[in-house]
Amino acid sequence: MLDNLYEMKPTLLIITGVILLMMFEQRFEFSGLLLVIAGTLTARMRLRHRLAKVL
Repeated sequence: MLDNLYEMKPTLLIITGVILLMMFEQRFEFSGLLLVIAGTLTARMRLRHRLAKVL
C-alpha cells in the first residue's frame, strides 16, 4: 500500500495544484501553480531514476 502511495504522490500534487488553480483568489492560484510544478518535477525525477536503473 505504501508503494502505491509513493507512486501516486506526483499525481496527487498535480491534481491538488489544479484544484487550487481553479479557485479565484490569487494566493490559491500561486500555491496551486507551485504544487503543479513540484508534482511535475517529482515525476520527472522519478522517471529519470527509473530509466537509470534500466540502463
